[in-house]
Amino acid sequence: MPDALVARLARAARAFAARFGSAPGWLGWAPGRINLIGEHTDYNEGLAMPAAIDRWVVVALGLRPGRRVTVRAEDFGEQLEVETGTLPGDGRPSWQRGALGCLAEFSRHADPGGLAAVVAGDVPLGAGLSSSAAVELAWLNALRAATGALLSDHDLCRLGQQVEHRHLGLASGLLDQVASQLSRAGHAMVVDFADLAVGWFPLDLRGLAWAVLDTGVRRELAGSAYRDRVRECARGLAMARSLDPAVRRFRDLTPAHLAGLPDALPARRLGHVLAENDRVRAMQRALAGGEAGTSGAILRASHASLRDLYEVSCPELDLLVDLACGWPGCLGARMVGGGFGGCALALVREETWDGFEAWVARGYAAGTGRALRAWRFALVDGAGAARAGECLDLPRH
Repeated sequence: MPDALVARLARAARAFAARFGSAPGWLGWAPGRINLIGEHTDYNEGLAMPAAIDRWVVVALGLRPGRRVTVRAEDFGEQLEVETGTLPGDGRPSWQRGALGCLAEFSRHADPGGLAAVVAGDVPLGAGLSSSAAVELAWLNALRAATGALLSDHDLCRLGQQVEHRHLGLASGLLDQVASQLSRAGHAMVVDFADLAVGWFPLDLRGLAWAVLDTGVRRELAGSAYRDRVRECARGLAMARSLDPAVRRFRDLTPAHLAGLPDALPARRLGHVLAENDRVRAMQRALAGGEAGTSGAILRASHASLRDLYEVSCPELDLLVDLACGWPGCLGARMVGGGFGGCALALVREETWDGFEAWVARGYAAGTGRALRAWRFALVDGAGAARAGECLDLPRH
């Protein structure tokens, strides 16, 4: 377990003890993620290549008699007190809706009864690094461990997705949950969302770093536009089915099908999806073969497709990608996440990092008046949970 995660778990356990007067019984954790390639493919039965990063959400949990639920959100300085079974209301803050949604969905399989919990994390919020899925999986792993519920890792991923669908109003795919739950340290995974098959391969990127560049734009349009893209792709599939009865699902589509669609808009959307699936396959070959230059070219092609065909970029993201690709030590960059803000991902020669960060920050400030946040991430294992006394030097609850 990384030292940074141990330290974060220890802080959450101390906060729990200070708030509730005893050590927690269980600790759950889940990382944020980056997506190397394969954007807006998960809900279209496509391919993606995510990896978990060394930023986590942690839940310190203690079960208690009765039906009272008390949750302390350390990052917001807020507390929630409800009875078990309380459903999220639209007027609640998103962190409360997420917590109550996790309890509601998990309780369909096992009843945790009353509980106390502290939630904290360092996954940057609103930056497209999957902070919401990390919250969901940290909760669900802690609850599974505490109750002994017979739920698989894939079950937890689907429960997290249901939290987003039913309680957060997000028509999301499974990319974020699968990445947060199933990642392996030092590896990238290829996820096939046609059947949720997952494979891993080691990344040997000596001398290279994955950099995440935050636009500071908080994706005000992303929710409604995301739903629009889901509908547009579904409409394109329906059109193709009407023209060719052999087409039953997204993975049956070919460029020839798209060329025959009577509406150019869904054809463009699905054109991105088909090409992005090909880019996932090409990226796996390039990374496995140590072809860094090819990997960078794939990133650039993905951004152009997301900008021009899927139309989910924004001026700030385009500027960041252009600035990054203008640095001699940067091999390629693209927007990541839902779009309309959030972050860009860049593959950078590590020895040039300081100059790269300064270069992009100056150009971004000059072009937008905004300060840039930038990070380099290590790739880590996915979510988990344990008795507090087994992973920290704490008395058992």
